[in-house]
Amino acid sequence: MRAIRWRGTWLKCVLSLSFVVAACVLAAPVAALAADGPAYPPNARPYGKTLGQWGAEWWLWMGQFPLADNPITDPDGSRGGEEYQPGGPVRYLAGTFGGPAERSVEVPVGTSLLFPIINWDVWSPEDCWWMGASNEPDPCSAEDLQLVLDDFFGSHITGLSVILDGEPVPNLFAYRATSGPFTMPIEPGTLWTDFGYSPGARYPNLSDGYYVMLKPLTPGEHLLTFSAEVDGNPGQEVVYHLTVTPGR
Repeated sequence: MRAIRWRGTWLKCVLSLSFVVAACVLAAPVAALAADGPAYPPNARPYGKTLGQWGAEWWLWMGQFPLADNPITDPDGSRGGEEYQPGGPVRYLAGTFGGPAERSVEVPVGTSLLFPIINWDVWSPEDCWWMGASNEPDPCSAEDLQLVLDDFFGSHITGLSVILDGEPVPNLFAYRATSGPFTMPIEPGTLWTDFGYSPGARYPNLSDGYYVMLKPLTPGEHLLTFSAEVDGNPGQEVVYHLTVTPGR
C-alpha cells in the first residue's frame, strides 16, 4: 500500500505504484490446486459473503493496525501470523505502499486467502471533494462516491496479474467487486489516525476493486504473486512464500 495525499486528502487505494495500497501475492505448486482452478469464481459467495463484502472486511481488518505495525508495512512476513488475523476460515494478505516486498507466511491447512490485486476505499465527508464539493467537509452520498470508483476502475486499470505456483489466474477483470455502503470506524492509534484523519465513524464508506480469494491449498510450499497497472504504469510486485501447515 502506498499512501499519497492529493488536494489535502489521503488516497486510500490498494494498488500498485500510482495510488495507495497494492496487495500482491504469488503462490506455488499447481498440482496442489483444485481441478477447477485455485480461486473462487467472481460471482461466488465463499463462506457466505460476496467478494465485495469480503473486500469491506479486508479494509476493516487492515485499518485497525497502526502504520508502524501494519501488515502493509510488513518487511518479511512477521506480521502474517495468527495474532494479526481475524480468525475463522479466511486469512488476509496485504501488499505494500509501493515497491517490492518478499514475505514468508505460515498458513493453516483448510484456510482460504483473500487479497486485493488493486482496490480503493472512499468515505464521506473527507473524500467528497472528488465530486467537486467546495469544502472537503461537505457530505456526499454513497451514489456520489460510487461514481468516483466507477470512473477510476472503469478507465484507469490497464493490467492485472495473479500467479500461483507458476500458473496465472485467468480472466481477472471479471473479479471487480464493490462493497456497497458500510461504516468505517476510525480508532485512535490506527493507520487512519496515523494518516491524519480524526477518530470517529465514517458513513457512507465504500470499497471497490479487484479481489481474489484462493481456495485452501494443500500442505507444503506455495508461491504467490499479483500486480496491477494503472494508466500503463508498472505495478508493484509482492512475493509470498506460503507454507501450508497440517492441522495439529
